[in-house]
Amino acid sequence: EGNLWVGNFGDGLINVYNPMSGAFIEQLMRADGTPLQFDGLWDMLPAQVGGGVFFTAGIADEEHGLFGIITENP
Repeated sequence: EGNLWVGNFGDGLINVYNPMSGAFIEQLMRADGTPLQFDGLWDMLPAQVGGGVFFTAGIADEEHGLFGIITENP
């Protein structure tokens, strides 16, 4: 909590940084240990209720839109 998530439109990866020092902390990972990645990642917005982060992406070479939420794996 309190970390800065930076999404990369180019490769769709989400990197986590310390907002005070700017130091890289980690990449967001799936439960299976592979990097969480969204083709054509556009935007991310923290959810105001229930936690998680909403995201949008332009999949299939930005021909289609995807809306979803990233939540912590319990």
